[in-house]
Amino acid sequence: MMATCGALSVIFVQTDLLGDRAIGNVLILVLCFAATITCLVWFTFCSGYPRFLRRLVPLVVIAALVAAPLSLRIKRMSGDLVPSLVPRWSKPTDELLEQPTQLLETVDLNVTTSHDFPQFLGLQRDQQVRVTHLAHDWNIRQPKVLWRQSVGAGWSAFSAVNGFAVTMEQRGNLELTSCYEIATGRMVWWQGNKARFSEFRGGVGPRSTPTIHNGKVYSLGATGLLNCLDGRSGNVIWQQNLLEAVGTTLVEDQSEVTWGRSASPLIVDDMVIVPGGGPQGGPYANLIAYDKQSGVEVWRGGPYQISYSSPQIATIQGVRQILIVNEDTVTGHDAVTGKVLWEIGWPGVSSNQASSSQAVALSENRVLVSKAYGGGTMVFEVALHDKDRWTVEELWHEKRLLKTKFTNVCLREPYAFGLSDGILECVDLTAHTRQWKRGRFGHGQILLVDELLLIQSERGEISLVEASPEKYRLRGKIQAVSGQSWNHLCLYGSLLLVRSDQEATCLDLPLAEE
Repeated sequence: MMATCGALSVIFVQTDLLGDRAIGNVLILVLCFAATITCLVWFTFCSGYPRFLRRLVPLVVIAALVAAPLSLRIKRMSGDLVPSLVPRWSKPTDELLEQPTQLLETVDLNVTTSHDFPQFLGLQRDQQVRVTHLAHDWNIRQPKVLWRQSVGAGWSAFSAVNGFAVTMEQRGNLELTSCYEIATGRMVWWQGNKARFSEFRGGVGPRSTPTIHNGKVYSLGATGLLNCLDGRSGNVIWQQNLLEAVGTTLVEDQSEVTWGRSASPLIVDDMVIVPGGGPQGGPYANLIAYDKQSGVEVWRGGPYQISYSSPQIATIQGVRQILIVNEDTVTGHDAVTGKVLWEIGWPGVSSNQASSSQAVALSENRVLVSKAYGGGTMVFEVALHDKDRWTVEELWHEKRLLKTKFTNVCLREPYAFGLSDGILECVDLTAHTRQWKRGRFGHGQILLVDELLLIQSERGEISLVEASPEKYRLRGKIQAVSGQSWNHLCLYGSLLLVRSDQEATCLDLPLAEE
């Protein structure tokens, strides 16, 4: 039994037999428990050791198993379900932070610059930065740490406009939208809602990234509070409660959308668009559009339960539309009316085997989706017939490619780069084959900057890698933050804003022209 458990554990650690390392880790835990029980039974009833030892050792082991959960608690779980334990009496990190004082300074988010990173995944919401050219070797010039400081919990990233960056964070019983001066890290304003979201596998705090548009900030909290804030001061212009809007409660919503509201608001014309959802069994509204000035509802989308993905604007077959990955489908919606134009199945359950990654338009008629939990990558074709009839056809589906769990892919067509179950992978989308797969980063994030990839590991380390289909070339790395980092990256000019669940930092990256 011991040999079998050991052999299976080695197989799960060294191979991708199950398609998901988290599942492998759970099975390893079960195998270790089974091996421990087997040893105790053999030692107690079959070994030749003295009787007092055969009675004492099992009692000690049982006492330790009972004492562990009484004295320890899970602080966080990694993306592979590896727990981090702390004493049960210790306070959560975010509760140790002082509540910020109410600041009176005002900033100008109406002014825009060529370096702005105003929303989730950047200017075009495609996880790329095109105006900055980084130096190709950090062994020659290392990034400089401008500042590093504690922040509240959560998985929100920064959005940056005109030298200021906005994020969301949990501090005690307040869910904050907070604005910082990028050059100094100084908080200049904050707005707080009395809300606290916590889930032992997904952690504490808000998940979505604010959107900055025309001097206003749109932020969505983990419990469904959608805020429109004055970017000068953080004052609330309007607020909507999405759970009330779709007729559900926080308890019921967490049973359906277990890890909290994670989508980042999308601005389309005069609307701000977010996923809606609904109670168990429906009715659902997978998208809701609000007037960005007044907060009045404009339209609702189709009857689908939501996932953790964010809406994306794209033009397919000449028609502007909103792409969204739902719980078990992908849909395209008319950008003006929200009408469902087409749909295709994409298996998932938002309380298990959830979808988080964006739908990515590859061309005028092809779309890529990716996910972990055995989903892999699928590319499908969308066609328009007779001006109003849409058809969708799957072109290919490879379950072992680009298994993105909390992250998204970067495109340098015909190649795609992504963290596939925590390992950086390059895929040829034409041949739908792997070019290479190297480097264990955990479930971090990735950002394409010209010909280079910035890779953020789950442990807060930043690596510089060439975005080359030929081979994996690491050009440098630096430890940026402590804690666990599922937060996306934000690059404002040469300044890289990095976050974890307890810390934020600003790195000044060396530029090519230097």
